[in-house]
Amino acid sequence: MNSIEPKRRTIVHGVSKWAAAVAAGVVLAFRVSAATTDTTHNTQHSGPGAQDSALSTQPSSKPVNLVKNGGFEEGDKCPTGWLIRWPRKDLSDMVDIRVLDGLTLFWDTTHSTSGKCIRMDTDVNQKEVHRRMWELIASPDAPPWPKTPTRGDKYDTAAGLEGVSFWSEPIPVRKGKMYRMSVDAMGQMEGIFFPKMFVRGFGMMKNPKGEMEKRKLYDTYVSCRVAGQGRWCHFTQTFAPTDHTPAVTEVRVMLFSYWPPGLYYWDNVEITEVPEAEAAAVRAAKAKDQPPKPTPRPTPRVRKPGESFVVEEEEPMELPEK
Repeated sequence: MNSIEPKRRTIVHGVSKWAAAVAAGVVLAFRVSAATTDTTHNTQHSGPGAQDSALSTQPSSKPVNLVKNGGFEEGDKCPTGWLIRWPRKDLSDMVDIRVLDGLTLFWDTTHSTSGKCIRMDTDVNQKEVHRRMWELIASPDAPPWPKTPTRGDKYDTAAGLEGVSFWSEPIPVRKGKMYRMSVDAMGQMEGIFFPKMFVRGFGMMKNPKGEMEKRKLYDTYVSCRVAGQGRWCHFTQTFAPTDHTPAVTEVRVMLFSYWPPGLYYWDNVEITEVPEAEAAAVRAAKAKDQPPKPTPRPTPRVRKPGESFVVEEEEPMELPEK
């Protein structure tokens, strides 16, 4: 699902440089230098999968996408490699549902410029979503029903409560490696509320009983600040899941939409390994931007019993008269 658009505008959260390229006609390009491991590159364009027109230091061969079926092209009742994970209150773990519910999640063929994409509807009553999840757990082939129209302030919808999410299957990661996550998104935002692409890392750790179990150890996301309805935007960000949580062995992508109530679209989900030279440059830039460490306080000298010393006190603060 790759579509190349000739014109677009790029917004970068981080450090960016304008570069002029002269050819037959006027072409504008951005050369983006990654300043930190959480630098976000937001490209707005009229179709998903647009390719970077910027000069790149990456190798000419395209990196391998570790996300299975990131374009949502394959599958029967649900895109292959993707699933709903529903947090049932009566269980300690999530329940996996491998069908699209037809109420909040749909396979869409009309809004992607080539092939398929995922459509999310957050303007659905939350109780109705729960009823649909229970129905799919009991019978995965149960047909959906038309949603009940929502009214009022809509705080009782999926948008105002739990949101709508769609998960990838686990993706193995290597210790010490840096990765790049990217996605195409279209929808809406309101203030600090916007769709997000999460990457959550898992690994084995002891529980309170001393037993080893798989637990969530790492969490990051890219803020998908979509610009205007009906317009695809491209978002990318680097991350290093084992730098501070070395026990992480696998990650999952979670696409998440919530407020404001409405429709959201996702396409071209990718996780690729960052080349060693680029990863080193990103880490070096991050270390350079870190504030200096505070000077440690000197260790008090151990005094002998009976040794006298003077404690200097500050002058008492004068309070203003009433």
